[in-house]
Amino acid sequence: MFQHEIWTDLNLGGGGSLRAIIRSLLATGPPGFPSAFKNAARCRLRQTNAKNISPSIPFFIQNGGVGVPTPDLEEVLARARTLYGAGMGFDSLGILASVVKATLGVRWDEDSDMANALAVIDADIGQAIQV
Repeated sequence: MFQHEIWTDLNLGGGGSLRAIIRSLLATGPPGFPSAFKNAARCRLRQTNAKNISPSIPFFIQNGGVGVPTPDLEEVLARARTLYGAGMGFDSLGILASVVKATLGVRWDEDSDMANALAVIDADIGQAIQV
């Protein structure tokens, strides 16, 4: 019962409470705990098939003849970051490749949200490769 109450009431301290607790556990727990946590995260990501995304997700829309990133793009990039953060870099590359392919035929201005999004995607690809 106590554990359930903790999870239920955790939002009282703000959105970052669970993240702060996990960081503390990873930093101060026994030596094998970070490795066990990463293994559990990988297992969960495989169970939920996190590396697969719907091909119908619109990452970009056209607005005035130029591409604009959609909110769906941020969600997909967060999923890719979760994968490479758990040591599943190759799995995240599949997601990132889908995003890059979606840029075919899309135009953008040099100093635009689209250009900024592409720079972020480029950095994510670099991170995923390093895992």
